[in-house]
Amino acid sequence: MQRRIVITAVLPALGLVGVATAQPAPRLPTPPVATNAPPPVYLQQARRSIQAGRTGEAMEALERAETRILEVIGAPPRPGGPATNPFITGIHNARAALARGDRREADRIVADLIAHTRMAPSG
Repeated sequence: MQRRIVITAVLPALGLVGVATAQPAPRLPTPPVATNAPPPVYLQQARRSIQAGRTGEAMEALERAETRILEVIGAPPRPGGPATNPFITGIHNARAALARGDRREADRIVADLIAHTRMAPSG
């Protein structure tokens, strides 16, 4: 209880009266794709979601595509380090485009990624 009193006394002194407490961000909508789907399936769903204006669902599909790729190639050398895989870079660029509200650019990037997955050799 003593901690709460101290925080309550400090916040007004800092001009932080009425500041909302941090809440966890809501979960993004789950894309309608099987959990173990390969990355191209998530990319295709991301594109459909972008085109339908469902950006949250598109973001989640892109995140899942990235996760599936990283499961295959391994994690980047260090957290926050440069992405050296062109698919990971493309996914980051598509997510950034969505974050700034540029659905057209995100759609273009994802379409390019899908085209490259079709050209990739199936090992």
